[in-house]
Amino acid sequence: MDIQMPKMNGIEATRAIFERRPQRPRIVIVSDCSARRYRDLSLDAGAVEFLARPAKLMEICAAIPRHMPEIQPVYPVTAETLPKSEIAIPF
Repeated sequence: MDIQMPKMNGIEATRAIFERRPQRPRIVIVSDCSARRYRDLSLDAGAVEFLARPAKLMEICAAIPRHMPEIQPVYPVTAETLPKSEIAIPF
């Protein structure tokens, strides 16, 4: 989820999701709003992690099993196992 979205920002959306869902999904916010206050607001709203954009593939791949232990990578995610061309994901 991103902080800046049309109609509702990511922090508001995270709060709204948690109000409507008794089983709290794990939300990772990826945003170019890298100020510490956005990170703190995201985590206070219930996000499990905040990644500043451009997020590196390794950061995203590491966040998933960290917060969802039931989903483990087929092979370990390390700098050695990622393609050398992996720079950053702009989304």
